[in-house]
Amino acid sequence: MSALTLGLLVHGVSVGPYDQTRVATRGPDVTASSVGFPAGPRGPFAQLADAPGVTAHSGPFPVAWPVLRANGTTAVVMAEGRDAAPAAVDQPEVTAGSWVRPGGVVLERAFADAIGIGVGDRVTLDGRSFRVTGIAVTAAVPVYSQVCFYGGCSGPAGRPRSFDTGLAWVTRATAASLAAPRDPLTYYLNLRLADPADARVFAARHQPPPGEGPAALTAWPDLRDAAAQLLPALAGALVGIPAGTALYGIVQNGGPQGSPPAWWLIAMVAGLSAAVVGLTAIPARVGARRPPAAILAAEAP
Repeated sequence: MSALTLGLLVHGVSVGPYDQTRVATRGPDVTASSVGFPAGPRGPFAQLADAPGVTAHSGPFPVAWPVLRANGTTAVVMAEGRDAAPAAVDQPEVTAGSWVRPGGVVLERAFADAIGIGVGDRVTLDGRSFRVTGIAVTAAVPVYSQVCFYGGCSGPAGRPRSFDTGLAWVTRATAASLAAPRDPLTYYLNLRLADPADARVFAARHQPPPGEGPAALTAWPDLRDAAAQLLPALAGALVGIPAGTALYGIVQNGGPQGSPPAWWLIAMVAGLSAAVVGLTAIPARVGARRPPAAILAAEAP
């Protein structure tokens, strides 16, 4: 069990109601990754912005996949290149510090909490040092640690992402500079529809051929569901830790006054972390890989 997954329990996950975040950030109705489209960021992918029913969009934004290191922790991050000017669709809400600028990086709030990083700290991306200039939230990509089970984690082919993938924002120039032959840029597009209720049908209709990873297009209700799945599992973990400690005291000493040794605490936290991973990953994988035909049939009047 990794340090980052344990960080979910040690540091907590700051997840506000998804609908509030969606309003505050002008959240998209559908998000799209260029992975899976035959022409990459061009052709059918770029044409999504002009598809019938789309009223506004932002991007395509370049996305690099560097390795972040900080405080002895290592994680792959989805580093999205953004503009200093606000976007019409999906403008992450800065909760501390400031927005992207050269030499800086903005971290998604739950990810920053999990690794114990704040504004002013320094991290490295593929060995290059950056100062954390801000902490932000978004409704366009699931919060840590759900990034990898929806379209937001559609990294380069052959590089499967893990539960420890975080989200960060940098300038477009920085994202481009972090690209490498084995980790080329992918692109991310945010779409607003005339009728948000059509999001799942739109996503199913415009999906590229299915591949190994998550679907390229994700509708906002699925992003909302991803945020909702994490909270019950964490709530169970928060109850389970003190309950496990009390149980140990009863078994060993006939009462709750006993203190468990380190090995007991490590095993208990690791087991609860595994439960969190399983409870959130299984429904996320199922939802992210529903066949388009099934979605269209379910949403038909």
